[in-house]
Amino acid sequence: MVTFLGAMVLLTAFSGGGLGAQRDHNTGPFGLFGPPEPTGPRGQAVSAKFAPQPSEVALAPASRPTIPDSLKSVQSSSRKLIDPAASPTSFRIALANPTPLSPTLVPLQDGTDISPADAEPSTTVEVAIPESNTSDASDTNVLDSASEDTSDTKDAESGENVDPTASDELDAGGDGAGPTVHGPPTNLPLDATEAGDAATTTPDATATTTPETAPGPESTDHLTEPEPTEEQPPVIEEPEGPSAYTMEQLLPLLRSEMENGLQSRQHEGIYQRWRAYIGERLAATESRTSSFEMRGNCRLPWYEQMLKAPIAAAAEAERFSREMHEGFGRGSAGMVHSILYAREAMGLKGEVPAAFVAPTDPEEALKVVEAETVAARAGLSKAIVTLSAKEADDLQQNLLTAFCGSSMTGHTLDPRFAPLARRMCNLMEKMDRSGLYDSAIAFAHLTDDVLQDSLSKLPETELIQVAGVSGTVIREVSTSAGRIIVGGRGNNVYNLDQMNDVCGVIDLGGDDRYLEGTVKFTRPILIILDLDGNDYYEGRGPGVQGGAVFGCSLLVDRHGNDIYRASDIAQGSALCGVGILVDTDGNDYYGGVRRVQGQSLGGLGILVDKNGRDQYHAALWGQGFGAPLGFGVLDDAHGDDTYYCGGWAFDGYPETPGYDGWGQGIGAGLRQIACGGIGLILEGDGDDVYEYDYMGHGGGYWAGLGIARDFSGNDTRYGGTRKMYDGSPRGERMYQRFGCGFGCHYAIGFCFDDSGNDVYGGTIMGMGMGWDLGVGYLCDAGAGNDVYNGTGSQIEGYGAQAAMGVLFDYGGDDVYVGRSQGTAPSGINPDYHQLPQCGGNFGFVVDYGGMDKYGSGVANNAVTQRGSKGGFVIDRPLKEEYDAMRAEYEKAAAARATSTPPAKSTTTRSNTTNNTRRRTNNRNNALPYGW
Repeated sequence: MVTFLGAMVLLTAFSGGGLGAQRDHNTGPFGLFGPPEPTGPRGQAVSAKFAPQPSEVALAPASRPTIPDSLKSVQSSSRKLIDPAASPTSFRIALANPTPLSPTLVPLQDGTDISPADAEPSTTVEVAIPESNTSDASDTNVLDSASEDTSDTKDAESGENVDPTASDELDAGGDGAGPTVHGPPTNLPLDATEAGDAATTTPDATATTTPETAPGPESTDHLTEPEPTEEQPPVIEEPEGPSAYTMEQLLPLLRSEMENGLQSRQHEGIYQRWRAYIGERLAATESRTSSFEMRGNCRLPWYEQMLKAPIAAAAEAERFSREMHEGFGRGSAGMVHSILYAREAMGLKGEVPAAFVAPTDPEEALKVVEAETVAARAGLSKAIVTLSAKEADDLQQNLLTAFCGSSMTGHTLDPRFAPLARRMCNLMEKMDRSGLYDSAIAFAHLTDDVLQDSLSKLPETELIQVAGVSGTVIREVSTSAGRIIVGGRGNNVYNLDQMNDVCGVIDLGGDDRYLEGTVKFTRPILIILDLDGNDYYEGRGPGVQGGAVFGCSLLVDRHGNDIYRASDIAQGSALCGVGILVDTDGNDYYGGVRRVQGQSLGGLGILVDKNGRDQYHAALWGQGFGAPLGFGVLDDAHGDDTYYCGGWAFDGYPETPGYDGWGQGIGAGLRQIACGGIGLILEGDGDDVYEYDYMGHGGGYWAGLGIARDFSGNDTRYGGTRKMYDGSPRGERMYQRFGCGFGCHYAIGFCFDDSGNDVYGGTIMGMGMGWDLGVGYLCDAGAGNDVYNGTGSQIEGYGAQAAMGVLFDYGGDDVYVGRSQGTAPSGINPDYHQLPQCGGNFGFVVDYGGMDKYGSGVANNAVTQRGSKGGFVIDRPLKEEYDAMRAEYEKAAAARATSTPPAKSTTTRSNTTNNTRRRTNNRNNALPYGW
């Protein structure tokens, strides 16, 4: 049976996450202009060439979903509550001081984020809460019956019916249920970055390490866990309210909860075995000629470092995403910083550029544009000089066919094109891709506000006729990279594909139209700087609107409400090149189909929108998507924005309904072809709406890394697009798989939300979920009341097939729909990994503050084991909540002390009845506040 299943994996692995054939739809080669019009599941036409007009896709204001009746008053037989009469102890939340912007990645180790010599100073907050009250062996009970859905569901990979309770069966040693523990762990450590921390491991008493899986002597340093330090750092006064804490400050608390939860159950040895197994599997699959389906093609070192240190990785992902966002918000110098940061994350080396000094004279500014255009062309030449003429021609002839025109399936490509795609990846690995980042830095200089102010003052002294331009052209400059033209302040129309010798357009104003403008090997550079006006951009070909195929493209639109409509490889997107789009102001609409809006494969793709109420509409591979050897990022700083990705191509799992999405902060490889890249979606402020289908919103797939982060606002994330891509009614019922912080197949993903009342949507396998050596985090640091609408199974802090899932929420009255919270099944499918060598599964839900409602029925203000020893739901009160509980208790105790005792009853009762009443009174006296 195992042999048969293994053969089926190899034959049908390109169907998505595992077994199962793809639905029938056209997947043949479509040439340069994209696929034909596909049909929906019931025969309805679905337009693929253009997104709907902005008015057609305007989304209604988000409304908070109704809480199901079953969750309005969750009761649990396991509910035990904190006794405020207990002597309070304290634990410390380590608050690391913010680090300055620096394009330097932190070397990661679980046990020590950074070396003691490089440790940042930290401060702490002392939080008074009741002492831990751990149950003894006699209190060990089976998990309450409401903790898992007992209805049959589909296996995530094979599609076969499985009983969820069977996958979460108790370990033979009886650890599947575990005690319910109340209060914080007594040995919660300080931040592990404190200088002088010990780094020793207490192994699991049952753990055994075989020679095949034991880490070698050269790799044992990173397999350590910290011990609490005796030295106490200074204590500072706690800020008012939970919202005063930042994500950066709270993640050390999450880390401490995870580490101490494992230590308190003597399970850290299993965790270390799992980490060692991750390292061993990454090493075993590193070769390009590996016999495994997973190979080392295009694998990134930073991704490996993050996956090997899964607990420490959350803080590094937080720092990385924060500094990227801060960089994009600090003008051209900040953009250079973010590009250098991306270059380092991609494992590339290069020189640190000299500081840019913007000219204030219009004529000097025009010369700077000329110089930077030539520099960008030189960077591209540097990138391809390592290729022969035949290899370069091979890339430019086949890139689009291999990676876009041949497939409508998100996780891989048509098998007929797999050998071609692998060859393309091998050639891109041979390139000096640091040259592409040199080109991006030259482009970043042209986004400078002072430079653009100077250009806007160019006088209209000449009138020049240019083929392909309708309207006024006032200047023409010849460079070694091509011609640069300057359009006047009136309304112009630029037919860019009729201007193949033009490498740059500067437009001083007016409501302009830009048609086509493909960037490819025959026109490798195109720069557009539009300084004012409500502009319209339209292109059917690939590589337009800040998009490029084997080239470099920049589009900057400074002012106005703009519309961007394209098909493939557009709007800050690149195949083997650089694509950057920066829109400074206005309410804008972005519509595209595939590989759009901050996407890259084999290069760098950036879309930055700094202000306005914007709409983003994509079908597949978009909105901050990093494909093999690619870094893709979408950063929107301000405004109430809407994001849509999906609703067009069927998903690759025939056993469940829905559509592929693959967007909004996704780093993904191509199964059987190459490992993934890095993708980010970063949203500054505003009340935002996200719609996404399968594999959407903050996740990694096939050795990739993805991050979705929203820094402010009340945000709604719909698990599944509400309409089809073209605006017609949805053809299949609402269903979403893998979303909101997931890692699938040796991948790692993060979803961060820093504030607000937020809603998270999805059906199965998401919201902090790991699958098959994957790691997924969902972290909500705001004090808002959040809803986690995971209606299916394997959600909300769930790890399966030797993986880890984490959900962290700080503050607010939260609702967790579904029953899988914090579960780590004890069993693992042997077709994936073998126990005990692989360690096990790990699932964490950590919630601080509020009266929360759990679909699984677990208790508030308690620690509950879920599944194996690696599964936790940790729910704790905030300091102010505990103080209120304590004050109420003391008030009730004082009232009891001064009250007149009741007269003795003359009624005779049995001793059994008296004892029962006495125990009841004692319990009520200990918890007078009615919990």
